[in-house]
Amino acid sequence: MTTLRQLYDIETGIHYLLDSKALVFKISSDELNKETRLKPYFVEILALLFAQHPQPVSYAEIMDICQRHRLVCPDETRLHRKVSDLRRFLAKFHPGSVHLIHNTRGIGYSLPLHFKDPEASEIRSQSKISNKKIQDVIACFEVYAKEATLLSHQCRIIQVNSGFVLQRNSVRLELERLLTGCDKQKKILYSELRLHSADFDCIRLDFVLAKLKTYLGLARISEFSISKEQWLEWYEIELKQTLGELIFQIQQVESTR
Repeated sequence: MTTLRQLYDIETGIHYLLDSKALVFKISSDELNKETRLKPYFVEILALLFAQHPQPVSYAEIMDICQRHRLVCPDETRLHRKVSDLRRFLAKFHPGSVHLIHNTRGIGYSLPLHFKDPEASEIRSQSKISNKKIQDVIACFEVYAKEATLLSHQCRIIQVNSGFVLQRNSVRLELERLLTGCDKQKKILYSELRLHSADFDCIRLDFVLAKLKTYLGLARISEFSISKEQWLEWYEIELKQTLGELIFQIQQVESTR
């Protein structure tokens, strides 16, 4: 059973990611990149909400979680207080999370219905891109992502002042090749989209492509002490997210041309 779950808010563009093994909850978007550690019972409640979305989690299921963690929860009133504690924690972590958990009276708790699985969401579909050269550019980026993922398995995780990163010295030449290829594909992409450096569309794409290069260069940093396995799991899912963001931005630009 996977310990890593994610959902995408199509209204705000925020990704919500939960790693129940590492007890880490993360939110990310073009403007945000925050993560925090959770109490074990907070993690179990969120994991169940993510797993059953869009269906609600019953009060009885949440009460079972509380009891497993030896929390006093004899009735629904105490149950609601425990969920309120989780809500307050999330709101303090990020104010936009204040409405993350919904209560359907008499039934249970759920996440917003407009949350989607980012890998299944239609906004990630490449079929909307008609330009063959742009399709080829995206295919190249996907190949680079697969190569970077393979290279990441060859590196060990180390601690630096800013957090935990991969030691990349052994694969530096391969990474330089990937980043050089990324720059070449960027030029082709901008030429096909007929973008000027002052265009807002160009600025948005610059931002996403800069983030993609960060991941292709294996420069991801984890604030918390985690295992190599957990680092790689987070890395792969965040890389997929970034590719999805890139495809979405390209679709938006191409649709106006």
